[in-house]
Amino acid sequence: MGTQGHNGPGRDDGRFDDLPPVNVVVPDDASELDPDVRAYYRERRVARARGLISKSFLTRRWGRFGLSGSILMAVLLLVGLVASMLAILEPHQVRGTQQSLPLAQQTSPPAGEIGGLLPATELLVGGLPRNSRELRPGVLALIPPSCQCVPVLDELFRQVKEFGYPMYLVGSQAMRTEVAQTARDVGNGTAVPVVDTNDTLATTYAPRGVTVVLVHADGVVGGLVHELASGERLEPQLATLSSPGQTSPPPNISSARSSG
Repeated sequence: MGTQGHNGPGRDDGRFDDLPPVNVVVPDDASELDPDVRAYYRERRVARARGLISKSFLTRRWGRFGLSGSILMAVLLLVGLVASMLAILEPHQVRGTQQSLPLAQQTSPPAGEIGGLLPATELLVGGLPRNSRELRPGVLALIPPSCQCVPVLDELFRQVKEFGYPMYLVGSQAMRTEVAQTARDVGNGTAVPVVDTNDTLATTYAPRGVTVVLVHADGVVGGLVHELASGERLEPQLATLSSPGQTSPPPNISSARSSG
């Protein structure tokens, strides 16, 4: 006897009278099932493709934070498009890092003078030994002891940056700590501290206030400015430093001031 009577769902003879009838059609030819088989495998392929995309782009992980894969991909595409447009349309202030030329071979004017080579001496550049004539093209700012000149140096740095030249802050061995501190305050810390261990540059240029030495790409001195003043513009001289220097003092403001 069944557990729930003759009409219950658990009869001993295996019949389930209470279940609704099921309309099952068994085809005579198995080939009639081919469309259903193809549809089944097509659904499986789509499911595998969705799983692969979800795994590749971490859409399941982002889904836990309420972001669907389609929204995430749209955001990423939009960000990439905006970044590309900004890269194309943004005006380029820096004109590119300048390259050195072969060192000029000149006998006159003498080394150190405008139109002559920068004096050759060993320096500590960023704490590492380098020859002074390797700093080309470049702008050397010789600073005096106890210099309260960061604003002036910042103005100079912004002009130099427009042309892609490095700017070196130069002081004596006794000023090593002060030079390093000043370099951290100028140009958001991107000015390069230089220690003139033998005082060769100081002896050559007898600096007064902030003294600026402009060096061409071939190592020729292109200009000299003593007591650099706030608001002074050096772009005309800076614009020529990427080219070879001249063999005689150029008729510019820097050379005129250096002779005064």
